[in-house]
Amino acid sequence: RIHKRERFSAEIALKLAAYAQEAMGQPASYIVWNRMTAKKGDPKNLDPNYLTRNQSPYSVWHQALHEFQEHFANGQHPVPIFHVDIHGKMDRKDNLDLDIGMGPMENCWGSSRSDAEATAEVESLKEHLASGMREAFRTLKGKVFLVHGKQMQMTVEDDPYLNAYWGGGTFETISHQSVNLRIPAIQLEVPLTMRRELMRNDQLFRRFAGAIYQSYKYMVSNFKCIESKPRVCGCAL
Repeated sequence: RIHKRERFSAEIALKLAAYAQEAMGQPASYIVWNRMTAKKGDPKNLDPNYLTRNQSPYSVWHQALHEFQEHFANGQHPVPIFHVDIHGKMDRKDNLDLDIGMGPMENCWGSSRSDAEATAEVESLKEHLASGMREAFRTLKGKVFLVHGKQMQMTVEDDPYLNAYWGGGTFETISHQSVNLRIPAIQLEVPLTMRRELMRNDQLFRRFAGAIYQSYKYMVSNFKCIESKPRVCGCAL
């Protein structure tokens, strides 16, 4: 599947990586899509958010996930890792929601029937991040944005349709691929108007970024179930 351009998504990812220096003492790792250098028809440039397991080993994005894990989680001085996948979506006609997609973690990290501790970790991360993001948007003080002829406020949806999970045994998003590698991962679907505001409003961006890094610091870095189950990636990398 061909992935369409998502304006400002790469810029937001780069700003988040740079902001980690201030928040965590070192910059974050990142990978971005550069449509200007991608060769047309190159199988390595398949949409990394829509891959089968047979396609994954040929994806440079999937290969980067393995390198990310090996360098930080399995290296000489392992540290907790967290994959935040920034996506752009079109402005919807009835809301300006930030979609927090955690479908892979909710369906694959643990379930209430098999692993109550892992399920509790996922639920706590979801609640913490959603709360932090709602607090971030309060800095707008009720500001409304004209979208599709309607005035809307920026809000947070923590149970969205676009939750990064296509289903078991089918196509996998890149955050699903991370979860298969036992890397905690989320997908943030950001509408265009929100992306534009994050680029121009430094106070909002800092609160937005802070919500992510606070969730990493207080939730993800304390996960105890990362090694409780083997990797289920299935590729030969």
